[in-house]
Amino acid sequence: MTPKEKAKELVDKCKNYAYTNMLSFTEESNLKNSKKLAIITVEEILNLGLLYKQSSIEKGNKICLNTSQKEFWNKVKKEIQNI
Repeated sequence: MTPKEKAKELVDKCKNYAYTNMLSFTEESNLKNSKKLAIITVEEILNLGLLYKQSSIEKGNKICLNTSQKEFWNKVKKEIQNI
């Protein structure tokens, strides 16, 4: 999956949780909030530097992000901002 595809997937997943006040709901506000939620998700992954059982570099139940994984998530973050 490319960073752009992952970015779109995260934003789409966040749409169900991004509604604010239904009286002022617009598709644009939903997209903006979805992007914020998706960026928060990516930043948490980067800040923790951990993924669960998604790599071969396991350390117990947690693994550290390697350089290419960090690069991938940074690219995903940029793609989210471009949506």
